[in-house]
Amino acid sequence: MSVAERIGSLVTPSISLSEEQRDLVLEIAFLAVSADRRIQPAEEASLRAFARALDAKRGTAVAERLLARGVDPDRETADAHLLAVAGRLASDDARKLAYKAAYAIAQADLAAADEEFEFDLQLIDALGFDQEVADELVSEVVAALHPA
Repeated sequence: MSVAERIGSLVTPSISLSEEQRDLVLEIAFLAVSADRRIQPAEEASLRAFARALDAKRGTAVAERLLARGVDPDRETADAHLLAVAGRLASDDARKLAYKAAYAIAQADLAAADEEFEFDLQLIDALGFDQEVADELVSEVVAALHPA
């Protein structure tokens, strides 16, 4: 089963976010998949699937708007945008879900890029996590996407 087919399991009923917070989570996920300045079909499918799981109607529209916008070719602008978006996430639940979505969707194409690794480190810092928290969230993602 692909990441896109399982990614919805990251959105649990216990997570209650406002529309604005859901939009910001999607934006973080989009920034993660565009970190290497290209979006692979598997990443695009996973972003769309996550958006549907997060908010079936609005999430899909937000994902389509982000994909239509395309990647920002300027690294410094993209980095500043990440800090601004991450700074607007209002709750620990929103920050954790944003990290899990970003990590999961970036892994969808089964290819690692240096830019994605750098983005991950920047995201951890922007969300105010230490490496231990990030590792716990990665473990949750791996368990959700690749159950035994």
